[in-house]
Order: sequence, then C-alpha cells, then structure tokens
Amino acid sequence: DELPPQYRSLDITRLESCTIVPGFIDTHHHVIEPFAKAVTCGEPAQMWKRIWLPLEATVTPRTCYLGAKWTFLEALRGGVTTVVEHAIRSHDCVEAVHQAAEETGIRLVSSTGAYDLKDFETPADTPDASSTIDEAIARAERHVRDCRSYSRIEPSLACGTVQSNSGK
Repeated sequence: DELPPQYRSLDITRLESCTIVPGFIDTHHHVIEPFAKAVTCGEPAQMWKRIWLPLEATVTPRTCYLGAKWTFLEALRGGVTTVVEHAIRSHDCVEAVHQAAEETGIRLVSSTGAYDLKDFETPADTPDASSTIDEAIARAERHVRDCRSYSRIEPSLACGTVQSNSGK
C-alpha cells in the first residue's frame, strides 16, 4: 500500500537467502595489479614502462587467474561489484580471468582489442594483438562469443595505448 501507484500492480518476489548489495563500479582496472602493489608506492601513472609492462611480460593463465581473483575479492570487500578490466591478453589468460570472475560472483566488463603498431620497446607479451583489420575483427567476434557463456561478464573492445595505434 505504501508503493507509488505505478508499482502497485507488480508482483513481489521474495528473495529468500539472498542479499542485494548496491555497489561501486571500478571503471578501469588491470586485474594483475595486486602483484605490484608493494613496489608502486604511489608513483604516478607514467611508471608503466618500469613496472606494468615488465609485470605483463610475465603473465601466465595461472598468474592472471590469481591476480584477478585477488582483485575481485578485494573489490567486493570494498563495495565494488563491477570491474572493467582493461587489457589485451591471450585467449587462455582471458579465460582464466573469466573463471575468477565467475567464482567470485563479481560483474566484469572484459576487454580485448588490437593495435596496428607498437612504437615503444617492451618485453611485455602482446599475443595476437598486433593485427590486420580482419584479424582484429575475428578476435573481437570470438571474445564476444566467449563472454556470452557467462551471466555476469560483458565484452568490451579497446585499443592498447595511444602509443600503439596509428589512428588510421
């Protein structure tokens, strides 16, 4: 009776043994970042060449899974219910991140992408990322298909960095 008139005709569904948690959205995250927390010490974002790219060069599906799970559990503990992962990773590393998201119950916007040049030196592994337009489209289509098998994962497409795309 206390509901506004436009809602009174709606059925009420009791959610037994459930919790509704309003949450924050982390709009840009690299889910393996927990491994570098102790060494970043509040440095500016320009540290990417010194810390982030070498860290990315060491990723495996296992470290992606562990970093993602750690990130997702910390996020949920802090009231973040959705994470936007900004990374271009190999298919098996993306699947490891998806597994961690599924296990923790967090919502994930999972990114993939491509770039057409890399004009900086890095030891970072960039599998399947430097592509032709056709390869990039095929990669994106596969990513969208893969994300459909998860109820809380949405696909996203992104470029690597401004340094790795020609703008063409």
